[in-house]
Amino acid sequence: MAPARPVGPGFSPLDEELALLPGSLSPQSQDHLARLAIWMPFARAAEMLAALTGVQVSEATLRRQTYTAGAAYEAVQAAQAAAPEEPARTAPAAADKLVLSVDGAMVPRLARAVGGSQNAGHRRGASGSGSGNGGKYAPILFLTHE
Repeated sequence: MAPARPVGPGFSPLDEELALLPGSLSPQSQDHLARLAIWMPFARAAEMLAALTGVQVSEATLRRQTYTAGAAYEAVQAAQAAAPEEPARTAPAAADKLVLSVDGAMVPRLARAVGGSQNAGHRRGASGSGSGNGGKYAPILFLTHE
């Protein structure tokens, strides 16, 4: 069998199809690397990356990859800032009938009915609200018309 001819560095079309980033790290490892490096010094981030994921990189590689990721994110932000803004949404027309619902957290009961509340006739402090607060508080629903 004849020996294979020597080859030089090349480009794999599969890298582009899989959206792989340059370098030997997976996208997830590069993400972990950048997140650690923005929280702590580069040398400590390299140690933490190795301890948490088993991926070992030098401090210089970590610094270079972090700066590259930062530059890419800065370019994304610049593109977003340069993009035209969406027109402001207009508020919808007011409805004929509005409803306001309150969950009743710490709303005191009243001795009389409030808008036909189911709590009509209960004395302050009566039990039966089911909230475990001694019956002093209960949910109230308010309906308003315009």
